[in-house]
Amino acid sequence: MEGSQEVLLDGPNQQQDNQKNTRFQVQTVDNDGNQQHLSVPHWTPNIPTSPNGARERTESDTSQNPFVDVEEGPNAVKFSDNVKEETTPSDSLSEPRELRLKVCVLFLAVLIIGGVITIWYFYEEPELEADIGHTYRLFEKTKLFSLENGRGKQILDGRVGVHLPDSIVPYWCGSKNTICLEWKTFAKIHITSTAMEEVECYRIVWETYKPTFAPEDCFNMLPGHWYGGAEMDTQDWPLEKGNRTMVPFVSSDLRAEPEGFGSVLDRYFLSSMGVAVIIDDNVPLHVGTSREKLCLKAWYDRSPFPNPNSAQPMLNYSLCVGSDVKAVHKYVVDNVLPRVNTTKSVPDTTQMQLPRWVTWPYLKSKINTTTVNNYAASIVNNSLAHGVLEIGDGYSTKYGDFDFDQTKFPDPVGMIGQLKQEQFKVSLWAHPFANYDSMTFVEGLRKGHWVNSAKGNAPGIVKWWNGYGTVIDVTSKDARTWFIGKTRSLLQDYGCDGVYFDGGEVSYLPAGFVTESEPVVPDEYATMYVSEIAAEFGPSTQVSVGYKTQDVPMFVRMTERRSTWGDRRGLKSVIPTALTMGILGYPFVNPGPVGGSSEDMPDPELYVRWMELAIFLPVIEFSWPPWQFGEEMVQFAQKMLKLREDVVIAPTIKLARESLETGEPIIRPLWWLAPKDNIAHVVDSEFLIGNTTLVAPILAPSTTMRDIYLPSGYKWKEGLRNGVVHDGGQMLKDYQVNLYEIAYFTRVDTEA
Repeated sequence: MEGSQEVLLDGPNQQQDNQKNTRFQVQTVDNDGNQQHLSVPHWTPNIPTSPNGARERTESDTSQNPFVDVEEGPNAVKFSDNVKEETTPSDSLSEPRELRLKVCVLFLAVLIIGGVITIWYFYEEPELEADIGHTYRLFEKTKLFSLENGRGKQILDGRVGVHLPDSIVPYWCGSKNTICLEWKTFAKIHITSTAMEEVECYRIVWETYKPTFAPEDCFNMLPGHWYGGAEMDTQDWPLEKGNRTMVPFVSSDLRAEPEGFGSVLDRYFLSSMGVAVIIDDNVPLHVGTSREKLCLKAWYDRSPFPNPNSAQPMLNYSLCVGSDVKAVHKYVVDNVLPRVNTTKSVPDTTQMQLPRWVTWPYLKSKINTTTVNNYAASIVNNSLAHGVLEIGDGYSTKYGDFDFDQTKFPDPVGMIGQLKQEQFKVSLWAHPFANYDSMTFVEGLRKGHWVNSAKGNAPGIVKWWNGYGTVIDVTSKDARTWFIGKTRSLLQDYGCDGVYFDGGEVSYLPAGFVTESEPVVPDEYATMYVSEIAAEFGPSTQVSVGYKTQDVPMFVRMTERRSTWGDRRGLKSVIPTALTMGILGYPFVNPGPVGGSSEDMPDPELYVRWMELAIFLPVIEFSWPPWQFGEEMVQFAQKMLKLREDVVIAPTIKLARESLETGEPIIRPLWWLAPKDNIAHVVDSEFLIGNTTLVAPILAPSTTMRDIYLPSGYKWKEGLRNGVVHDGGQMLKDYQVNLYEIAYFTRVDTEA
């Protein structure tokens, strides 16, 4: 590989053994056979002695020492045979001169010895470095690495093997095309490179020897900006804005475990410098960010990762370099992330055209025939557009039973028939749990369809948000067939149109869980829950988890947002979460109900600003209804839904169809149009719909002005007022946006 180097050490020259000056060479060899030598002298003075112990001087010594006069005679010191003899001095003169000579020799000896000691004290052997490809450089002593792009600009640096002892010097075990360093009894790292047309990728593979050693590599996130990874409680965009304790990289319910990673995730991180980090599926991965560093660690002990064969932890990943952030992301989408089979259809476009109405949290779990019918009637009577009505938490007899509670819903078939007459599609809430007091739990226990506890001889009981129960074993074909059959019968018996599959996170699996088929990583549970169960129910289906299911085109709902303004799953978190889900390959985003999912009625101003944002997203969903806030709010909702119909729906459906072929998100960051625009890299309160519409909502209370950045390279026409056209690459300072307004701009210089 061009640019590869190997390390050679040249020992003392055998033809110069009579000299004690030794020179070592660090030699690097490139593909063309050219050698570069770094000479490292180690000085030992050449001081031959005469038989009586006096130092003999050579002619060169004479010329280099102005302090010594050369004499001859009985008391003379003879330095060399070729020194011309002179008259013998008198005894009275020779003794002082001999004394001076001894003093000079002693002085020189002290000087030389002092110099040697000084050099030895301050000298550090130059650190060897190993290069591979055109851009990856690893320094073997400090374990620091750097990565450059094709133009020679450093785009990433960091440190590998951060837990390896600094006192241990690694052995070189590489070749011309491979960097390999081995720390005896600890670990070995292999690095290879592959050049492709669009990118160059570097493959890093750790082999560990000690069960107590956890390989960990860290990347300095600055000066770039980072995206991807997972849905989080505080959704930082870009990622380097926040600090996160290192935890297992598995899906969790952020409502119960806010310090974990969320329901939608993938082992993919992206830098604005044009670098992608892609971690292997079989790595027991832990991820943390601190002090603007992104760290990856492999570790089994006290983690949810199964290790039945007591294997040593592996940390294997790839670094791919492209011309810019968009180019390298395109490579990952086309070659790494699962891609939708283009024969599949887009999700139900009705859910993009018309609002979804959900009973939770407005009606809570105390729903019944009367409350559901009244809810639907109020939607119709207030002339609010409607598509799907989702009957949520609380309709079944027990959690896990596939029926309607006859006390609450004495005639569910009649109720659902009435909803359909009012032009609603009806969807039901579902989940993988069965509480231990349900009939389904007993039936599944008898058939062996539940995930077992660590001992493997009984179902593992878990605590979830509605009590205690167990979860379906999605790795078992028989269990899946049984679960799908009962769900399908529920929909068919009562005339329902779709289902929302909630749950599926690893955090709700029993500790040390046992399934029929052993997953490589725990999140294969989420993968199979979506691809093997939810996908069986057609384009109207929605889910709340995503791991390696980008090839299943369905709506994915964000973890429930809190009814607050903040960035901890509040209003400010909606845009960063939508952008992150899009980068991870999930374009069909459902942000959840307008105003959030808290059980208490949201603040009216928060509700307004939330609605203004939501109408521009692929799905708009209501639970708390506008009429609860008064007639003015109903009229405002009608106005916003009309704006959505005029501006958003058609391009959204077009982009949804294109995403099946391109893998590109519907909701895009500003850098999508300007991948080298440094300001666009950090904007987290604006977004693009495709390449044509820019949206900049107000996200703070008691605010009617905001700064709006327009990406460089394009012209933008105001949608809010006057149709004024602005050049891109500028910040519109203190742009006025009143309470019942939202700022948006349309790109006018080129086609979409």
